[in-house]
Amino acid sequence: MGLTRALLEAGLLWISASAGIFLWKQPATVGWADLLVALQQAVAPSLCFVVSFYYNDLYDAHIVHGFRDLAARIPQAFGVGFILLAACYMIFPDVRISNGAFAMSVMAILGVLLPLRALSYTLMRRRPFLERVLILGRGPLAEKILREVAVRPYLGYEVTDVADEQLGNILEATRADRIIVALAERRARLPVRQLLDARIAGSVVEDGVDAYERLTGKIAIESLSPRNLIFSPDFKKSRFDLAVGRAVSLLIAILGLILFAPFLVLIAMAVKLDSQGPLFFIQERLGRHAKRFKLVKFRTMRVVDCPTSEWANDNSDRITRVGKWLRKFRLDELPQFVNVIRGDMNLVALVLTLSATSSSSARRFRTTRSGPPFDRGSRAGPRSGWATPTTSRRRPRRCAMTSITSSACHSGWISGSSSTR
Repeated sequence: MGLTRALLEAGLLWISASAGIFLWKQPATVGWADLLVALQQAVAPSLCFVVSFYYNDLYDAHIVHGFRDLAARIPQAFGVGFILLAACYMIFPDVRISNGAFAMSVMAILGVLLPLRALSYTLMRRRPFLERVLILGRGPLAEKILREVAVRPYLGYEVTDVADEQLGNILEATRADRIIVALAERRARLPVRQLLDARIAGSVVEDGVDAYERLTGKIAIESLSPRNLIFSPDFKKSRFDLAVGRAVSLLIAILGLILFAPFLVLIAMAVKLDSQGPLFFIQERLGRHAKRFKLVKFRTMRVVDCPTSEWANDNSDRITRVGKWLRKFRLDELPQFVNVIRGDMNLVALVLTLSATSSSSARRFRTTRSGPPFDRGSRAGPRSGWATPTTSRRRPRRCAMTSITSSACHSGWISGSSSTR
C-alpha cells in the first residue's frame, strides 16, 4: 500500500509541478515545445520532494495515521526537499528553473498533496470502504490480533464480532468480508463446513498466525504450529534469487565503502581518541552451512579483563561516549561492508552468534537437524540475528521466526548486535 501510494503521488506531484511551471510561462503565449520543457523541468523538484516524503515517513501508514500526523511532518519534509533540490541544482545547473516557476510549482504540489491526502484519510474511515472482520477464537492470538487492528485504523478493518468455535448465525448477521481463524485448539473444534460456505460466498478466510505476521511483520511463536513451517514457501530460495541478492549486496557494499570512506576515517579517529583499546570489535559468528567467520564492528565499549555478561543491559556502564552515538545511529555496523565483500554475509540474512548462550546450539546445529534448517542455504547478515544477545530475553526468539518466514525483520530490536562489542 505504501509503495502504491508513493508511486501514485509521485506521478501526481510531477504533473502538478509541470502545471505550475507551465502556468508561470503564461500559456497563452507558449506552445507544445514549452510544455515538454516544463515536463522535463518538473522532474527534479517532484523527485526530490518524493524522496524527502519517503524518508520523513509520509508514506508509512504505521506512523502517519491521519491528516494531523501528516500536517506535523509536512514542514520538515519540505525543508529536506528544498535541501535536496538545492544540491541537485548545484550538481546539475542546467535543470534549474526560475524562482517564480519554482514557487508556482511548490504551490501546485501543496494544492494537490494536501486535499488528496485529506480526501484519502476521510474515505478510508467511511463505512463503504471498511472491511468487516470476524475473528474466530478467544485465545491469546485473537487478543493480539485485536490489539494490532485497533492501533492500525489505516487498514480499514472493522471488527464486527469475536466468536468461539460455534459460528451459528454469526456469519449471516455480520456479513464478514474477512474471517481470521485464531483458535488455540482446532482439533474437532474448527467449523469446517461453515468456513467453506463463507469462502464460497466470497469471504476471505485467513489463518490467525498468517494474519498476525501480515499485520506486524513478526511471528506469534506461541501460536505457531508445525503446519505453518511445513507448508511455508519461504525456506528455500531459487538460485536466481540467491544470485541477485548476492550481486546487490556486493554492489552496495563496494559503493558503501567508497562513499563512506572519509566518514569511516573520522569514526576510527574518534574511537581511538575516546578510549583505549582496539579500533575494531571482532566476534566469531556462524554463517551459511554453519561456517565460522569473523564479524567486524567498531568498538563501542571499554575493554575489561574480567568475564562479562552477554546481555546489553548488564554492560551499559561500559559503553563509551562515542560508542553511544555509534550504536544509536548503527554506525558501528559500517565495517561489516568488508564481511559482505568477502562473502561472509549478505546485507539482510540470518546470523548466529557464538556466545556462552548459543555455543551449544551452534554445535547441535552443525551435527544434527535440530537447529534451524534454513541457515544451511543462506548467508549471515548484519541486520538480523538468531540467538543473538539483545536487551530482551524473549524478543530474539520472536525475531528468529520473523527472519525465517518474512523479510520484514527491520525493526529496532532486530540487529544482530552483541553486548560485548
